[in-house]
Amino acid sequence: MTEKPTQVADVLDDLLQAGATLDWLSPTAAVIQSAINGPGHTFLIPRDCGLSGQAIVQMLKEHGIRVWGEMVVCDTIMFTVRQAQARWAEYLLQRAGLPIISRPVVERGLGLPPLPGRLTPASVGRWLGQCLKQLWRVADLSSLL
Repeated sequence: MTEKPTQVADVLDDLLQAGATLDWLSPTAAVIQSAINGPGHTFLIPRDCGLSGQAIVQMLKEHGIRVWGEMVVCDTIMFTVRQAQARWAEYLLQRAGLPIISRPVVERGLGLPPLPGRLTPASVGRWLGQCLKQLWRVADLSSLL
């Protein structure tokens, strides 16, 4: 009688190990989707956040956000969105009250305007003014006044 439970446990262990070896499919699919969709931002949200991963993805898709690479790893919901849509996705997740444990979305660069084609004192002056306005916005120096 003691052999049957051991045999059943061995079979279950074998099945779990076989399933774990198939886990390469999800990460591989996510890498392929990232190559297709371009640069992305990956969000990590605790599984016990109150919403299922499917509900979170559906909410984002309803707002026009492209989502791929959905997985649950170590009780963490993980998915990727396009870098261009990451700020909007972050806002929607925060508005829904979801705890985001991944790094915050950061805009790349300072968003400075390109240099004018023809450099004259007036065009350079306008360009410098635009740069200062952008730097002021990014640094939010108004809080120091």
